[in-house]
Amino acid sequence: MGVVNFYIKHKKADSSVYTTFYDFKSIQLQRAMEAKTNNINIIFPNKWGEYSGVQSSLDFREDDTIEIYGSHDIIDEDNDLIINGLVKQYNQNMDSKTRNITLISTDRTYDLLSTIYQPGKFDYGDGYTAPTAIKKIIDWVSSNRSDDRTGSVTYTNVQTTPTKKTGDPSGTAAFTTIQAAELHKTAYEWILTLSQEPHTNYTIDGSGNYKSARAYKFWIDKDMDFHWEYPSDDYDASITIGNSAHKITGVNLIKTVFDVVNLVIFDCGNDNSGVAIKWYYYDVTSDVPELRAKFEPMTDIAKEIRTREKRIMDENSITYDDSGYPDNYSNYNAVGNLPTWDTTETPSSDDDYDGSITGQTGFRWACVKRGLAKAAAITRRTGSLRWKGSLEMIGNTDYNPGDLLNVTYSDYNMENVLLRVKSVTDDLSKRGWFTTIDLEEDEKEVYD
Repeated sequence: MGVVNFYIKHKKADSSVYTTFYDFKSIQLQRAMEAKTNNINIIFPNKWGEYSGVQSSLDFREDDTIEIYGSHDIIDEDNDLIINGLVKQYNQNMDSKTRNITLISTDRTYDLLSTIYQPGKFDYGDGYTAPTAIKKIIDWVSSNRSDDRTGSVTYTNVQTTPTKKTGDPSGTAAFTTIQAAELHKTAYEWILTLSQEPHTNYTIDGSGNYKSARAYKFWIDKDMDFHWEYPSDDYDASITIGNSAHKITGVNLIKTVFDVVNLVIFDCGNDNSGVAIKWYYYDVTSDVPELRAKFEPMTDIAKEIRTREKRIMDENSITYDDSGYPDNYSNYNAVGNLPTWDTTETPSSDDDYDGSITGQTGFRWACVKRGLAKAAAITRRTGSLRWKGSLEMIGNTDYNPGDLLNVTYSDYNMENVLLRVKSVTDDLSKRGWFTTIDLEEDEKEVYD
């Protein structure tokens, strides 16, 4: 396996001085796509209390900075940084044989994506598209953090031009403007919603309205750069299992039907008349012949839209009855850009306000539209028979979350199967350095 060089650098929260550690029992770190946090777990031997207690100047505290470097050669810190993060928890462990200290750290993904985006809305009149709204969210949650010890978050890899589907007419494609309102939702939840239709729909030279063929993927890399891009079939690397050059030590791949869900029946809550708003979403890309259904309660959708509407009506001195209907629709329509309505809709009665699912109007359709996006997020992971699993290999930094690999494994009858890297886990201990990559086949593209 060769010599493994690994070390840890530590900086106290109130200091600019780094201390380097070579003495540790084990390290496990995980980087993942679409994850709220990337984790770092380190176990140090603390035999004489050298890393804790009043006699130590090297004790660890919350929000200290941790950087981990690794290589099979001489470490170059400009290229061999694996992950950096902030200490969030530390545990003292002692028994008759050992005395250890365990550090649990997270990278800036945790601080960023778990922060609630307080503005809570994007109106048509604001002119935001999915990528510009995501950049706005990243800027907002970054600027509202109390510290920035792990460096600024950038978004140089946010795709601003939509990927067209096969068969689309020639011309320049552009994302359509969006309208969305989510109360008390984290940046992670916002970005997950904005990464799929209808928010990723697009026009070509200003005419037509086309659906994105796949949901967009997002992650934050080790350099704190936010990625948001369409999952194309252009692969980053090829792996042939059994080829010694790839140094694979373990294989766990499966293609199964048991966890497939291709039909989601969802309940968005009630309209203002108290009638339940229920609908369904069927994944047309599913290659399973029978229906595999799941019921999903989403009653918070109607509550959130109603709360948002009432707040705007209060801000504009628009009165409403106990059910929530506006008392004066002329005044209501004069406000414009309310969360329920497209700019072309002007309700004139309570029935108009509630609208129609099949007619795609009003409050009921506004709720269902969000429910469809949430249901699509469920089936795009479970709607079809797809390869998934993991590969363990000799430790390396060659693969990153979001990479697309062309995998061949003759023993499994796999030939040039494209698998997406969902997460990368590195384990370092006396056993050596091993890297495990979790893989999953992308959902099929929808050409409609």
